[in-house]
Amino acid sequence: MFINMVYHCQDKVTSLDLGELKGAERILRCTFPNLEELIWNSADLDDLAELDFPKLSVLSLTAEASSMAGFNMLRRCPSLKYLYTGLRVPDNPTRFDLDVLLRCYQAFWNTSSTMDDDEDEDGVSKPEYVISTLPKLEHVGFWNAPEKVGFLGKIASTSCSL
Repeated sequence: MFINMVYHCQDKVTSLDLGELKGAERILRCTFPNLEELIWNSADLDDLAELDFPKLSVLSLTAEASSMAGFNMLRRCPSLKYLYTGLRVPDNPTRFDLDVLLRCYQAFWNTSSTMDDDEDEDGVSKPEYVISTLPKLEHVGFWNAPEKVGFLGKIASTSCSL
């Protein structure tokens, strides 16, 4: 029903809050060329993987832990200024659950800006982190981040000024 209501005015939609909606792939397949803000508290990053968001400046997503690597979609958000994200934590998490969370957050920061790492003139592979390719990024916020994610500050401070 939502798609039918906004189909004729997709170019006027600048903010989309999907809340806890699951299975939003049909909505996201609609083109929102002027979308500036996307909020989704039950995000499926696979649904976002192939979409472009050239004007998106605010992105707030909560995803399942196993999908954090899907944040390579940030490559297609050149105007991003605010990034707020978190992972769902199971009730009474085990040590294993916390280790998975830690690896997912680390994977976020290790996401390359290209599909293949670039090579320098010596033929040595040099990764450029996707976070460093977001020139307008001013604010990054995480929730449910494990305390052990210590090296994130180092990468963030060398990749962008926060």
